[in-house]
Amino acid sequence: MVVMLLQVGYPYSLNGLFSLIAIAGMAGGSLRIALGFLLPQFTSPWVLGLSMALLVLPALGMAVALQYHATLETLQVLALLSGLGGGCYSLYLQRLDTSLHHHQRHRVLGLGIGIGQLGMAASLILLPWVVTLGFWQSPGHILVDGKESSTLLGSVAGDRVWISNIGWAWSLLLTGLLLVLAALSGWERWGGGHGGLAPEQSRRTHNTVAQGMASTSWAIGVGLLVSMLGCWLTLPPEANGMGLQVSRELVMAAMLIIMLALLRLFPQVRQDNAHSPYSIFNNKHTWVMSVMCSMSLGSFLGLAAALPLTLEWTFGYVLAADGMRQPNPNAPGVFTYVWMGPFIGILMRPVGGWVADRFGGARTTQCCALVMMLAAAGAAFYLGAAYRAPEPEQYFFPFCLLMFVLFSAAGAGHASVLFSVERLFPASQQRHLNTWMAGIAAYGMFYIPGLLAEQLQRGTPEQAMVSFALFYALCLLLNGWFYLRREGTFYNP
Repeated sequence: MVVMLLQVGYPYSLNGLFSLIAIAGMAGGSLRIALGFLLPQFTSPWVLGLSMALLVLPALGMAVALQYHATLETLQVLALLSGLGGGCYSLYLQRLDTSLHHHQRHRVLGLGIGIGQLGMAASLILLPWVVTLGFWQSPGHILVDGKESSTLLGSVAGDRVWISNIGWAWSLLLTGLLLVLAALSGWERWGGGHGGLAPEQSRRTHNTVAQGMASTSWAIGVGLLVSMLGCWLTLPPEANGMGLQVSRELVMAAMLIIMLALLRLFPQVRQDNAHSPYSIFNNKHTWVMSVMCSMSLGSFLGLAAALPLTLEWTFGYVLAADGMRQPNPNAPGVFTYVWMGPFIGILMRPVGGWVADRFGGARTTQCCALVMMLAAAGAAFYLGAAYRAPEPEQYFFPFCLLMFVLFSAAGAGHASVLFSVERLFPASQQRHLNTWMAGIAAYGMFYIPGLLAEQLQRGTPEQAMVSFALFYALCLLLNGWFYLRREGTFYNP
């Protein structure tokens, strides 16, 4: 959607456009952790339904806002609310943990994550086509200067597009999904008569509706508050941020500490070590696996979210003599190719799982980290050359091929990380660990777009890719030290 805003001429700065991605990523990660950590003690069938129903609100808001040339502030608020989808993902993880046997969770979890990532790839195919349909008859926009845009099937340059269709399409999809789930399961008997819980768990964790409402409100409030504070501290002034030159890493760490502390203030939070989600932080492997998950799933999510706008700004514009970037008449169509990276990464997930099962999780993760490091370094060269070239399109295909390799290694690497997690942690901790790692990985959608926007504004986008390559090199060292040394606690789990 952000690329379409640029193509149809919305008057937002590059930092403003990237901020929409970053805000959604920060909110998604925070709400994954907040709802995932707090609601297992209060969850009931209606909680998941209510959380999913709330997703319709930002979709409807987006549909209406884009009809009336919304301000950047309005779209940022809607991007913040879209993070509720991350909370729904955490509740989905809880359902898997309580309704499936332990040996089934790994396969179903991998399948669920793959389907979710497939939805990201599908949106890059379908949304550019949806905006060309005029059946909602919302106020239309003409692509500026006949500039080349594209769908999977070809160009839509100069055609009338209805960008608000994005919001309407998501609203209809979410509403239909809710109706299907309600018809198949029923809100009160979801999961076989116990809300997805075993009978003894059902008796222990089913609480009153008032408690559920209070815990849901507290978790959502904490997640949104922390997200707003983190984004305000890191975003530049033109994107309605404070503009402090502070490290994103330090801000993210501080926000996580504040959020976990606020969640523990909820009166009914269980404090015993046996069932508390905080018990995972006493295990050193939690931190190592969090880094590995950031490398794999975090890179996948962050790059999939930021790549379309990065390609459009780098290859769709050329540097003019006055130092400004002007539309490139020979620009390749972004949406014709950009879906391929996430789709290839999804296809590599079962390959990564198979290789990990055959040769070990740590070895597979090590190979994936090495490939990601080399691919990011190569992509940095082509991205920098394209940004300053009078004909950037000559570097488009080498850059895309390297990004496809990076996506492939990220998809396979995440499968191998999940494989190792099952062997490193007891079953009692895996539910909370999966929630935590999913939230940390979602922060990739905040960190990667923010860093790319900063470097694109400076005219040095290759430095962002070099930073990613250095991070992957750090992951190589961590993984090798902890899991590929014969004298380590675990060897090649």
